[in-house]
Amino acid sequence: MALGCSKSPAETWREACQRYAAPHGLETEALAEYDAAIARGTPSDEACWCALYEWDLLDFVEDLWDESNEG
Repeated sequence: MALGCSKSPAETWREACQRYAAPHGLETEALAEYDAAIARGTPSDEACWCALYEWDLLDFVEDLWDESNEG
């Protein structure tokens, strides 16, 4: 299992960050982390992941790496 987040095609990564944070009342905090990462030049998908990671808001997702491909 890995930690991850996703967004719908209709939303931005910032909106996705807000959506993940909202149920926990952490919109302000997560978006502050996101905006700070963006200001440092971090790509938006990575900024979302890092902001959610900082506040322990990432989901467990299936690991995309299949170990049987390790040759």
